[in-house]
Amino acid sequence: MLDTGATNSIITEQALRTTKHKKFYAKSPYLLYQADGHSPLKTIGVIELEIKINSVITTILAHVVKDLSVNCLLGMDYINKYKLDISAYTQTVIVRTDKTSISINIDPNPENLSLPVKLINPIRIPPYQHILAKVSAGISSASVLFRPSFNFNQRLPLLMTNSVLNVQKHSTKVSIYNPTNYPYYIPEGVILGTIKFQSPEQKQISHSPHVNIIVNQPCARDNIEELINILKILNSI
Repeated sequence: MLDTGATNSIITEQALRTTKHKKFYAKSPYLLYQADGHSPLKTIGVIELEIKINSVITTILAHVVKDLSVNCLLGMDYINKYKLDISAYTQTVIVRTDKTSISINIDPNPENLSLPVKLINPIRIPPYQHILAKVSAGISSASVLFRPSFNFNQRLPLLMTNSVLNVQKHSTKVSIYNPTNYPYYIPEGVILGTIKFQSPEQKQISHSPHVNIIVNQPCARDNIEELINILKILNSI
């Protein structure tokens, strides 16, 4: 995955085990921070990755981490090294080496990619209150669809809805409502749900101003029934 908002290239330890690679340089565990400044990644070393594009081999020194929302992320170090030209119009990426240029197509179905969102800071939700919780999103910026975690909903009687979120600098905010008589505490790092890129059909629905008002105020009584109808439409696409 290419990420123009990431400074460094990163690969997970698990993904590294499934690849052929050069020597791994183990280091004392250290923290690598993402662009949101609140999502440290536990890093165990560096590796010179070889990325084969068509018949051309490119390389980059990547940090090896225990956990990441994707298996491998190529950041600005790789983008600058190979002078990547990313064209949204032609849906292509041009990679330049000293000897040649290679053009590859951008995945036409990014909505198939699902990423977890994790709570950045611990929160306390008073009875009958809703808060906007800041979460790390794993991508630099995008308009995405959020789905609450089934496991989270099974553990705690808190309400979250499917919604459209705007990710900026690797983070966004999720609305959580406490419908009980008791306060609830949620520690940092808890996975609240997943996000996916929107399909063209979903974008057309979610960009309606009327829909945005309803989605952004999911706990308002007058909006609940209409919100349910909208979510049924989104889920059927």
